[in-house]
Amino acid sequence: MRHPRRQILRAATAVVLGLGCVVGAFVLPDQPPYRALQLALGCAGWLGLLIGTMTFLWARAACSAERALLQGREVIGRWHIDPDLWQQFVALNRTFSSNQMAAPSTIPAQGLRVIVSPAALLVGDQVELFNRTAVVDGRVRHWGGDWTVTQASLGGDHPCCLYLYAGIRGDSGPPSFNNLIVPVPTEAIPDAIRVRDHFLACIQLQSNPSPDP
Repeated sequence: MRHPRRQILRAATAVVLGLGCVVGAFVLPDQPPYRALQLALGCAGWLGLLIGTMTFLWARAACSAERALLQGREVIGRWHIDPDLWQQFVALNRTFSSNQMAAPSTIPAQGLRVIVSPAALLVGDQVELFNRTAVVDGRVRHWGGDWTVTQASLGGDHPCCLYLYAGIRGDSGPPSFNNLIVPVPTEAIPDAIRVRDHFLACIQLQSNPSPDP
């Protein structure tokens, strides 16, 4: 999710407008000339309430994760992407069939920060939440985010990238698989290796769960 704080404001606006529409539908006289408008207001209102509430909860979780990352809680890797490295990544990104990380053609002159924890990934203004089982400080922890990471790798030149292969499980059927691909500067490769190895250990733990120590 990009700009989670903005998404909270938009979600709150949708809830307020949806509530207004629902109230309007009930206030209108229950007479034939108004029934079409009542139906339209009611449908729009309940849809706004549903989408707004779901988006609000999702954005609030993203804001909470972003705050934890910026405070350095349980961070397993961090690095900085400068504009030159980003330009190399944009050219490489055109060859990827599916990358869920936003890749605008330009970024601010100060570059983008990347922070990773077992629960979330922050790249610039984009936050992604992980559905993951991990060992943190000797204890098994569980998160219920959006992405379930199934593979993790690091490779390539110009630039080197961290690849997290992930899926979102729907109501039925197999998860839909996507990629979270992030460029890594040379000096940050040790951090990226630590992130990769962490998720590989998570995947192994998920495959062979054990009780909390």
